[in-house]
Amino acid sequence: MKLNDASAKATNWLAIIILVVGMMIASPTGGFFSTVVAIMVALVPLLFSTGKKRIAAGLIVAAGVFFAFATFDGFQKDYGKYRERGPAPSLEKKP
Repeated sequence: MKLNDASAKATNWLAIIILVVGMMIASPTGGFFSTVVAIMVALVPLLFSTGKKRIAAGLIVAAGVFFAFATFDGFQKDYGKYRERGPAPSLEKKP
């Protein structure tokens, strides 16, 4: 299956926009989530496009993976704080 060149170009630009917006989000959780979404969007032209569009998608995925690893530690700390704020799980079984 081959992706239309215009669709591949639009999908690449969408992934770039999501990646840039994710880098501007101050929350580590929001930045990590946006980076993962950008990677998933860029996978479509990487798998189904040809030529320069595929190479561009590969570079976008590589940049996304880099930023995901860079923000993962902050995400884990932020998520740990979120879990500490929540109520403790009940161990009692409800009938």
